[in-house]
Amino acid sequence: MTPTRQIIVGTDIAFVDLTNSYPVDTSALPDDVAFVGIEGGYRWIERTPFTGRVTDIDAATNDAIDAIFADADAQHTARLAAEQQTADDTTTDTTTGTA
Repeated sequence: MTPTRQIIVGTDIAFVDLTNSYPVDTSALPDDVAFVGIEGGYRWIERTPFTGRVTDIDAATNDAIDAIFADADAQHTARLAAEQQTADDTTTDTTTGTA
């Protein structure tokens, strides 16, 4: 199962869904956390070295995870808004980028 939302710590990216990822700062996570997955209401972390999925996540780590996803969600929302603005802008020649 590929989780719908994930944070990959080694490359500092967060997936807001299965296809859209954004660069994020993962430094607030504990040093041994390598991965965060969320599928539905099920959240887990994976540590280095890998010992399996850990679902008993302390409050500080949960807060860091929430902040990282909030950042990625904000980037995603901004990108969608910019794409919508471009689609709605009928005064711009999309082949040259000029009005």
